[in-house]
Amino acid sequence: MGRVRNYEDESPQGPRKKKSIYHTPMRTRVITLIHKGLPPKQIFEKTGVPTRTINRWKRDPQFRRTLHLHNRGARPIISEEEVDRMISLLETEGWKARVLKWEKLVEEAQLEFKPSIRTIQKHMNARGYHKC
Repeated sequence: MGRVRNYEDESPQGPRKKKSIYHTPMRTRVITLIHKGLPPKQIFEKTGVPTRTINRWKRDPQFRRTLHLHNRGARPIISEEEVDRMISLLETEGWKARVLKWEKLVEEAQLEFKPSIRTIQKHMNARGYHKC
């Protein structure tokens, strides 16, 4: 039996390479070769960096793919304002609010969305509020 081929991972030019973030030494080497006037094809042969990446760095040497990574991940379920509202309820009501269960605290604070108990605990613990 031969190897099972996954055609999704291949393009007409061969197996696809995963996108990578080139670190400073490689970027510096490529940008130096660009400044020397070498064409992108020759730079590719010397460094292995794709010509599209070389052309992008030629247009904008400061470009970094990592700048766009800050938008990744799940959005918080509870906003900071909602956590502030629960904390202000604890501070104004005193002991009466301190003995409330997490679910009741959410009801009393009149949050629009009812998050899980674990989510409430995580956000309140991060602000220094703990239930025994």
